[in-house]
Amino acid sequence: MPSVSLATLSVSSANSTSPPSGNLPEQACDADGYIINTVKKHSEYNNKDLPMPSDHCWSQSFIPMATLWCSVQKNIWSVPNEELASALQLIFNVMYPDIKHQVTTSGSVFLVVGTNSIIVDHELTTADNPMSQ
Repeated sequence: MPSVSLATLSVSSANSTSPPSGNLPEQACDADGYIINTVKKHSEYNNKDLPMPSDHCWSQSFIPMATLWCSVQKNIWSVPNEELASALQLIFNVMYPDIKHQVTTSGSVFLVVGTNSIIVDHELTTADNPMSQ
């Protein structure tokens, strides 16, 4: 099954489920206004580290959209980290249009999604996964 691009995904700002900017936790930003992640061990990230509240939008929209994206990949057991990060960035931009955040493979969004929600270990290979044989 071919990879699916989220480039055509769009949401009207009037229908946005993102929280109002006033409800965001106070976080450090760079000169361009992008939220700066605090660096931690990968296993120490949790929902409290996200650049926005982990509310219904996160659990009922963002996570299902990311799961859907993963489900249509050629091999869900070995999605390259950079591809997953790019997909999460596209989803983040649609779900939270008012929040400037760069999704990286070492940042909170990627690690909370990858560790707790979608993929048990996105560095597994086909040979390591008995379900894919």
